[in-house]
Amino acid sequence: MYQETEKFEKYGKYFAICVGGSLLVPFLISLGMQVVYGSFEIVSFLSIAIVFMIPVIIVLILVIGNGIVLKNLVRGTAKKIGELPYHFYDSIEGEANGSTLFIDTGCGMIAYISAYNPFKIQVFKASRVDRVKKVASAMTGIRFVFYLDGKKVSLFTAAIDDHVIYSNSEEGRQAAAEADKYVSLLLEAKRVAEGN
Repeated sequence: MYQETEKFEKYGKYFAICVGGSLLVPFLISLGMQVVYGSFEIVSFLSIAIVFMIPVIIVLILVIGNGIVLKNLVRGTAKKIGELPYHFYDSIEGEANGSTLFIDTGCGMIAYISAYNPFKIQVFKASRVDRVKKVASAMTGIRFVFYLDGKKVSLFTAAIDDHVIYSNSEEGRQAAAEADKYVSLLLEAKRVAEGN
C-alpha cells in the first residue's frame, strides 16, 4: 500500500538549490572576471555582479511567477497519479503556477503536487486539512485556501494576469463557483477521513 506523506513539503530541496545556485552564479562570474582580468576591487566586483544578476532575476521571475516551466514539470509528475491506490476523480490545476490538487472523497484522501516541489506526489489523509475557505479579490484573483500541516496552500481558479477579475462578471462567477466546489470537496474528504 502507498505510504501517506509524513511531512508536507511545499518547497522541494532541488527548488531551493536551483534558486540559490542561480543567484550565486553572477557573483562567481564576476569573481572569475576579477581574477582573470586584474586585481580584485570590491567596487568593480559588485558592479559586475549586479550587471550579471539582473538577467538572472528576470529569468527567475518569469519561471517562478508565470510558472511556464513549473507547470510542465507538475503535469509530468501528475501522469503517475493513476499508480496510486486511490480514486482521484476530482482534481484542479492552479491557474497561477500549476500546483495540482487531487481529491478522493470516497477514501478521504488528497494528493498534492507543488509547483515548487514538482517531482513529488504528496499524499495525505484529508483530516490533516484545516481552515478551508474561498478568497475572492479584484486585486489578486479568485482562489481557495487551505492549511496542510499548518502550511498555507492557495490554488487560484482565476489568477490576475493582464486584467482585473470582478466577482460579478461572468469570469468571476465561474471562478468563484469552481472555488466553492473545491472547498466543498475538501470539506467532504475531511469529513470522510475523520469518520474512518
